[in-house]
Amino acid sequence: SSHDNQVLVRHVPSDVEQHHVVEYFKQFGEVKEVRWNTRDRDSNSKTCTVEFSESSAVVNVRNVSAHQIKGANVDVKTLAPIGGTKSSSLNQPVKKDTKQELQNEHVKPGLILCAQGIPNHRYINLSTL
Repeated sequence: SSHDNQVLVRHVPSDVEQHHVVEYFKQFGEVKEVRWNTRDRDSNSKTCTVEFSESSAVVNVRNVSAHQIKGANVDVKTLAPIGGTKSSSLNQPVKKDTKQELQNEHVKPGLILCAQGIPNHRYINLSTL
């Protein structure tokens, strides 16, 4: 099963049961499975993974800013970046044009600092850009 149809639900109160979770999340799409994190047994809140039949349900979940189950706020995180989100672009290799922009933006002010002879800014290693 791929991550793009799953969400991680944290801070679930200990009295919330499987059917409460299914009942809440089925408004977003068909719930395929709810898996509980077994390491949470001793604490007063639990964590579970909700798997949907369709990844479109995850998109619906993301469109809601706050989630409540049995009146308690729960923290819902998506497990996979969905196309075009900030998190997915962080892992992309730096493109040539981005590199060029970086050099233009940061090197010029740096060179001005060099020209003014400001201490500790005299040498800028261009190869690290």
